[in-house]
Order: sequence, then C-alpha cells, then structure tokens
Amino acid sequence: MAAAKARDAVQAVIALAVGLASERLLGFALLIPSAFTMIVYFAGRWLLPPQKQAVLGAIAWQAGQLGWLVLAVIIMPAGLAQVGADIVLLSAGIVWFYLTLSRASALTLVLYHAAGLAWHLKTFLPMPFASSDAKALLVHMVWRAMAIVILGVFIARKSRRAEAAAAFD
Repeated sequence: MAAAKARDAVQAVIALAVGLASERLLGFALLIPSAFTMIVYFAGRWLLPPQKQAVLGAIAWQAGQLGWLVLAVIIMPAGLAQVGADIVLLSAGIVWFYLTLSRASALTLVLYHAAGLAWHLKTFLPMPFASSDAKALLVHMVWRAMAIVILGVFIARKSRRAEAAAAFD
C-alpha cells in the first residue's frame, strides 16, 4: 500500500513538472486539446457506466486529440485532406476501445499513435522551433506520447490481471 502511494506521488510530481514545462513552451496551443479532454472526462463521469469509469482517462485523452483534429477541419476545411484519415482511424480506435476494453484495441491505438508520432517528428525536425506550426505539431507529439503512456499502463494492468487470473486456474 505504501509503495502504491509513493508511486502515485512520484507520478503526480512528474505530471506536474511536465505540465508546467509544457505550458511555458506551448501555452495557448495546449488549451484546445485540454479543453476537449476535460469536457469528455467530466461528461463521462456522469454518463458512462461504472465498468467504463476505470478507463475514462484513456478515452478522454484520445477524445481530446480527436476534438482538436475535428475543430481544425471546421476552422480550416482545406485541412481535411491532411487529417481526414487521422479522424477516421482515431474515431474507430476510440469506439473499438470503448466497446471492448481489450488489450488488442489499446495496442492498436498505441501503434496508431506511435506511427503518428514518428511522422510528426519527421515533419517537426526541419521546422523553425518557435513557429506557431512547430508549437501545434509539438502539442500533437506530446498528446500522442501521453496517449502511448496511458494506453501502455492500461495494457500492463490488463496483462497483470490476466496473469493473476491464470494463476488461479
């Protein structure tokens, strides 16, 4: 129990440090996906059944990025060609994850985000660092990296539960 509390405290300190550093560098660019994430999270607290509450953070995090992509297309319709596939794939992944809460659906989302992160990094490296495009792309990369971590934790917990259940068989 004490180890779990210590781990939670370390995670909270890391999250705070990353959050503060990100805010100083990225500022307003973080607002949009953060707002979508918070809206989905708090709506989910009221609307989702209890068995889905355990993964609400993972679902809300994915929905935050999806909301940002959709808003970008609404503001700049020409961007649909660039992010249309992302919107479709991420939507399908979120729905599959919500419906099944399986390791396979979480791993598929991890692979999707890893591929997107690699593509964004390739695009990001030659950009001028302080440009608004670079900041927006950096937010996408941070969002994808955090999605990988969140889904990785889900997969690890699901695997431990499966191993514990198999030990009793």
